[in-house]
Amino acid sequence: MNNTIMPRSSIWIGSAQRTHEHIAALLHETICGCSQDVCAEKELLFDKQHKQVMYIRPSAETYRMADIDAFLHRISCVGACATYCIIEHADRMPSLCAHAFLTLLEEPPQQYYFLLLGEHKHLFLPTIVSRATVFDSGVDGCCDENYQLFVDEFTQLLMIDREKRITSVEVFEQLLATNKIDISSIKNIIDALIDRMTMYGASPAVLNKLFLLYDKMPMPGGSEAFLRYVYLVI
Repeated sequence: MNNTIMPRSSIWIGSAQRTHEHIAALLHETICGCSQDVCAEKELLFDKQHKQVMYIRPSAETYRMADIDAFLHRISCVGACATYCIIEHADRMPSLCAHAFLTLLEEPPQQYYFLLLGEHKHLFLPTIVSRATVFDSGVDGCCDENYQLFVDEFTQLLMIDREKRITSVEVFEQLLATNKIDISSIKNIIDALIDRMTMYGASPAVLNKLFLLYDKMPMPGGSEAFLRYVYLVI
């Protein structure tokens, strides 16, 4: 990212830790520009305490209009210097919130820069993506090769028309019994499920249910119970 001019609107795809590190480094170059190993500005940026950076987070699992309204109120005044607005979990915006935010990107106020963070590009409103520069570093890790077949078969089960009652708990239990899933791979499996089901044309409602499962990661030893929960919810 060296010598990169900060775009007015940007989308950062990847894990929260990875995107924070990239953005903090870019903002340090933009705001300070020094090459010192020890820098007070750099420390403030990495600690999310810098006065020129504003952080916005959803008040619940997904954004609500109250969150967007409060954000719009905070930026209603033009500051004396550049302000960088980091919108965390921006891919958790329902359609109504995303359209309200789109209006802001279409006519951004002076001195404000908007950095939208998320793990899944396909969950962003396409018109928001079209108005931003996208930096895609990917989600940390990937689904282990040993679990690829499990993910493919699990996706097929989830995509079957449940109204026709073709699938059954027995089929799922057999799949689960033949694949011993380590708890450390659960999040990557959810990522892979989202990618596969997007390819198969799953509805936004179904994809959103999978996304919300990130906040319900299993306790140690509970990987099988968690996957049963995923199966029943979807």
